[in-house]
Amino acid sequence: MKDHCCLKSLEIRHIAIKTKAAVISITETWLDQTVTDAEIHIQNFSVIRKDRLRHGGGVCGYIRDGHAFNPKSDLNSDDAEFLFIELLLPRNKLIYIGTIYRPPKLTDFLQKFETVLKELKSDCEPYILGDFNICFTNISFTF
Repeated sequence: MKDHCCLKSLEIRHIAIKTKAAVISITETWLDQTVTDAEIHIQNFSVIRKDRLRHGGGVCGYIRDGHAFNPKSDLNSDDAEFLFIELLLPRNKLIYIGTIYRPPKLTDFLQKFETVLKELKSDCEPYILGDFNICFTNISFTF
């Protein structure tokens, strides 16, 4: 895993430099306690992780230095791979960035996801990113 992690870290570092992204969200990190923040560090970014601590999964986010943010641990479910941060930009409403990974066999994902979404502040601007492992062509929506 370490070699795979290092190769992907190089790609992510390259993307961070080329795009000048303020936030980078990653799903299926495959990180665990054996991989340190220093090993996945990107210069000029802070990293926030939610490792699965077993084979596969996990989510993390990188926030460019100079952007004020708060990790929103109150929105992170213990048994789901949700990672939320509150991005604080001057003269803007609060921005919430959620990085979500749904393992294919997690059956109660939509209920957990809906519960978390209801907890978001009504005046925030949410951006939800991730891998939901859902075929949306088989779901009917009513608005």
